[in-house]
Amino acid sequence: AQPGGATLYRLPLSARGRDALVNVGIAPFRTPEGTTAGTILVLEDVTDRANLEEQLRLSEKMAAIGLLAAGVAHEVNTPLTGISSFTQMLLERSAPEDPNTQLLEKIERQTFRAAKIVNGLLNLSRPAASGDSDFAPVDINVVVNDVLSLLEHQFALHRITVRRELVEGPAIVVGLEHKLQQVFLNLFLNAKDAMPSGGWLSVKTRVESGRVVTEVGDTG
Repeated sequence: AQPGGATLYRLPLSARGRDALVNVGIAPFRTPEGTTAGTILVLEDVTDRANLEEQLRLSEKMAAIGLLAAGVAHEVNTPLTGISSFTQMLLERSAPEDPNTQLLEKIERQTFRAAKIVNGLLNLSRPAASGDSDFAPVDINVVVNDVLSLLEHQFALHRITVRRELVEGPAIVVGLEHKLQQVFLNLFLNAKDAMPSGGWLSVKTRVESGRVVTEVGDTG
């Protein structure tokens, strides 16, 4: 209820080929003598405002996640740098035929992999900067592999097997890499939630008539 007896309603409507949110205001129309001569009905399309508010909430959420990821990346990258440096020093002193050399090489590879995962998490959660809104060539295969590597441990815990059928060579599209990462992250997490008892997640890419087609499926 509003002052003057008006009542506001928010109704979903279909307008201009899309769903719309409309505020409806109803109030009595009174004459100078105080008698009611009719009703005033006011319709206000608030769809754009609601969409902007939703985008603002998402931006604030991603910004908070970005700050958290930045702190985690700093704390994790510091010991990783030390491990990598000491491993490389030991490798320089080890002979190729030394059995420990292969172990040191494995440690080095896993350190680089961990650093890549941390940096991928940081890039995934960061909000777009002012100069980062331009579209650029992006390899979809690289994006898919990067996101899958972030979720590899979760998939293993939930007994989910990933089947990749990616087109050979680059699958280039024009877009924003971190936005595409977020899209695939949501798709893969939805697939995981749909398979609480385990299952298969399939990801396929192909090139058709100059366009890149990506298919994601699960057994949930």
